[in-house]
Amino acid sequence: MPYLSVPGPGHFKLTSDFASIGLGFGTALGLAKARPDETTVLVIGDGGFLMTMGELETVVREDLPIVIVLMNDCAYGAELHFLKMRGLPVAKSVFPDVDYAPIAEGFGFQAATIRTRTCRRRRLSWPSRTGQCFSTASSTPTSPPRS
Repeated sequence: MPYLSVPGPGHFKLTSDFASIGLGFGTALGLAKARPDETTVLVIGDGGFLMTMGELETVVREDLPIVIVLMNDCAYGAELHFLKMRGLPVAKSVFPDVDYAPIAEGFGFQAATIRTRTCRRRRLSWPSRTGQCFSTASSTPTSPPRS
């Protein structure tokens, strides 16, 4: 992973087995529960998050030290690109731009939405406390489907 660094191989888990959308949140919960003295960072796409966002309640109920970085491109990204490569309709792989930070705040997370580099620089000071933090990092939204 070119943009993420960790202390060692025991600190990085990539859940891509079976190409299952949403598998990352459950994995992060297990890691956080197994290592309560370390902060778990979950990087998840908006599609996978949509399927598992109810786990925000689990994080809070179990008081797990998790930072969630949600990559929001308004699509099931991999599916969108595979459909485009095959010349198939993409309408079912895209969805509206949603600000997920207020949803996370409703569960008790410290949350922020980051849409620009300037905003990202301002947000670098948080998290200011241990516990649950949530950040939505929006990439360029996918164009509306044409087919």
